[in-house]
Amino acid sequence: MPVKLQKDLSFSNDKSVLLRRARAKFLSKALAKELLKANPDSKLFKSYRGTLSCSSILQQTGKNLATVYCKNRWCAVCNRIRTAKLINGYSKQLEAFKEPYFVTLTKKTVEGAYLSDSMALMGEVWRSIMLTRENKHKRKIKGIRKSECTIRPNGHYHYHFHIILDGKDNAAWLVSQWLRLCPDSDPLAQDFRPADNGSFKELFKYFTKLTVKSGSSVALFPYSRMDVIFTAMYKKRTFQPFGGVKIFSEDIEEINAQDYTFLEDCEKVWKWYESDWIDEWGECLTGYSPSESFAKIFESKNA
Repeated sequence: MPVKLQKDLSFSNDKSVLLRRARAKFLSKALAKELLKANPDSKLFKSYRGTLSCSSILQQTGKNLATVYCKNRWCAVCNRIRTAKLINGYSKQLEAFKEPYFVTLTKKTVEGAYLSDSMALMGEVWRSIMLTRENKHKRKIKGIRKSECTIRPNGHYHYHFHIILDGKDNAAWLVSQWLRLCPDSDPLAQDFRPADNGSFKELFKYFTKLTVKSGSSVALFPYSRMDVIFTAMYKKRTFQPFGGVKIFSEDIEEINAQDYTFLEDCEKVWKWYESDWIDEWGECLTGYSPSESFAKIFESKNA
């Protein structure tokens, strides 16, 4: 049964959008600071530093706010914009599927030193399946594949694919081909089920999880382990449409300005300070202030 994908409203001109962006900015800057401290020799050191200044200055002209983004995937500000762009871009194509199915393909977890090789192997297996005679001349399955990587215990990492495609039979066939070409994969870890609104949200969420729950509290994964994932996935495409689904760019470089109807028509500069953008007279743009529990997430010692 077709599923209706709710559009992401991150491009609306409502003040609540800026309030959520302020929260994302607070998170991203705090995370970047800790990533820099924990990973001084990282290949991404300059990129982490770039996230510190992401959307730190907003130039207002009339009711328009313009800024510069870091474009990094660990940046919550940029990810909100990227996710909104992808949802709004792919929604009509996914809604047109007659029998949408959500598929998960995995293989064994690996240590950090082998993560890049494991990612490359899974990519090769995927391409082999897409190029099989049965798919090219008979099935021609279509959909979108997202790459995701999560942190597992004992220094291991779990790289896997989430896919939404059209057709139950195609979903079952895809899993069978995956197990044929990856015989060491656990059959019970592969999955396919009818897609629903939750499946669509799952597809377009984060490419890696940053937090872990411990009882009623939430803590960040070690920053050194985040760096392993960010380095392995740096500049690699997260979303891959296939079978004729039109591709939409994940880049956000062309999106740097937006009108907000609630703003006073004027020219001024807003600069980020602690948890909000403030003008030269001390006026706050959004009024955002992080909750005590949210701010404490970044206070714990986390290497």
